[in-house]
Amino acid sequence: MIKCIILFKRKPGLSREEFLKHWKETHAKVCVENPFFQKYNRKYVQNYPIQAGGLTLMQGPKSAEADRYDGIVEVWMDSIEDLQRMLKDPDPFQNAIREDENKFVDTSDYLFFVVEEKIVYDVTR
Repeated sequence: MIKCIILFKRKPGLSREEFLKHWKETHAKVCVENPFFQKYNRKYVQNYPIQAGGLTLMQGPKSAEADRYDGIVEVWMDSIEDLQRMLKDPDPFQNAIREDENKFVDTSDYLFFVVEEKIVYDVTR
């Protein structure tokens, strides 16, 4: 299993609240109810940077750079081959996802990682 991690920011002109509302309520539904999405993806997680305990949204030596991202999404797939097939798939249902992303995401600025996860420690299991 592989995981894609995508950091992205909101479309110019949208408040953080408007961005999060659309992402949580509208976009989540567009994705999970979409046959194209269901065909390739096994798990979908939205992550919302928060301020807590005096910490800024993101910490670290490059936090000024990182603060420009408003959301982090994780999408699990069975294999790198599935990711490659998905990216080449001409399925028209893919358009619904892209059209909705264009309503709230700045598609000119994002980071996309493809990773293999290894759990080293997890007391929640």
